Amino acid sequence: MKNVLLVIIAILLVSPAMAKRAKKKKNVVDQIASVEVHHGTCFGRCPDYALKVDRNGLLTYTGFRFVDDTGVYQKNINKAVANKLLDQYSNYRIDTCQELYENQIPDLPQLYYTITYNKKAVKKIYCANWGPKYLTTMADKMDKLGKKTDSIGWKRVGDVPRGQGN
Repeated sequence: MKNVLLVIIAILLVSPAMAKRAKKKKNVVDQIASVEVHHGTCFGRCPDYALKVDRNGLLTYTGFRFVDDTGVYQKNINKAVANKLLDQYSNYRIDTCQELYENQIPDLPQLYYTITYNKKAVKKIYCANWGPKYLTTMADKMDKLGKKTDSIGWKRVGDVPRGQGN
């Protein structure tokens, strides 16, 4: 009887510490490593470009079609700014979004998301402009942060790979 009681007490003492450790480990594993927002084309000449921000502060702009600068460009932004933006996506629980939202108006440019987590798990969201409002709000924040409207800080790193873009 004493042995059973000692085992129960030991389990009760160890359980909270183990749960806290597991929770901390889970948060690191599930952390968003990067977010890419792709603005797709419409039936006209809507700009087709993508912006990707990484935790290390690297911002990548890829101009596909109907933009002033086609190709792949990168610049370093403040790491704290990049982390704040990615943490906002986490706080909005972007991981709970649907993979596809029904397109209400086919002629409007579409908004696509690719979210990469630390362990290389990837979540894609198609037609995000028809999803929760924060998806378009956050895309606007990324545009303000990195839409290639000037050449300050940008470095061309390549061409658009064949077959890319929508």
